[in-house]
This record gives sequence, C-alpha cells and structure tokens, in this order.
Amino acid sequence: MVNPLEEINENNKVTMAEFKKAVIHSLNILAQREFKVLFSKSTTEERKILCLMAESDETFLSYSYIIENANLNSEPSALLKSLINKNMIIKPSRGKYKLKNNLFKLYLQNLRINQETGLINSY
Repeated sequence: MVNPLEEINENNKVTMAEFKKAVIHSLNILAQREFKVLFSKSTTEERKILCLMAESDETFLSYSYIIENANLNSEPSALLKSLINKNMIIKPSRGKYKLKNNLFKLYLQNLRINQETGLINSY
C-alpha cells in the first residue's frame, strides 16, 4: 500500500483529503506494530488464552470458562495476571476478563492462532 502523502498532486501540496488518507494509513501501521510487540511478549500458554478471547463472541470471559476451554497445561491465574500486567487484557470485575482493545481482538483473529498449540497457523 502506497502512503497517500507520497502521491504527488499537481500543486506539490498536500490536500486535506490526502492528509486524512495518510493519517489512517499511518495509524494502521502503528497499531499493527504495537500489537505485534504485545503478542511477541506472550508465552504459548498466554496465547491460548488470547486466542480464546479473540475467537469468542462474548465480550467478557469468566475464569471458569477459560479453565474449561483454553486447553492450558497449567492453572490460568498466573497467566491471566501476567496478561493484565502486560496490558493485553483487563479484569473489569471479579472472575471476568476481556481483551483490552477491540482492535487487538481483530489483529489476533487475523493471525489465525491454533487454539490447541498457541502457535500461529501458516496458511
């Protein structure tokens, strides 16, 4: 995708329309970079939880739902605490968890994480 500001108009000036396109393009790139860094900081077990949250239709997942469905090798308390500390999820109330950002959810959905392994599928 070409940066809209790199397209030269006849006056060699940036119009408001070109500026708006460039801002959207730039924010998209920055968000992808930020989410990639966040995801790279997570362990395989944490990724299973992130995958479960990304694929769920529910906004909030309960602790018991995570235990039953995340296919974890260990108890999730420490993993959930770590994800909160890494600023990937939030705990709005006792026993309820959600991804911090809906854009992060879309990013995770597009990664196609394997729920069983926590690894990214290569299609």
